[in-house]
Amino acid sequence: MFGKIGGCASEEVVVKLLKMKCLPVLFYGLESCQLNKTQIRPLDFAVSSSFSKIFSTKSQDLLDNCRILFDCQPVYKKENIFV
Repeated sequence: MFGKIGGCASEEVVVKLLKMKCLPVLFYGLESCQLNKTQIRPLDFAVSSSFSKIFSTKSQDLLDNCRILFDCQPVYKKENIFV
């Protein structure tokens, strides 16, 4: 998705598409699974990597602030995902 629209769309649009189209596919069916931290870490890494690419930064503080600003909480804080 980012390869197709990343250069011509704003960060807000790309994050909105990520939240509406990509994350539901990534999290599909997780409410029926009991996950531990080892299984959750790669899911959160995928989301963090997406934000890193969208905002062209590796700074964890900046990425955390972007996730808060765009209301994209860490995977382990999602409802119905057990740790």
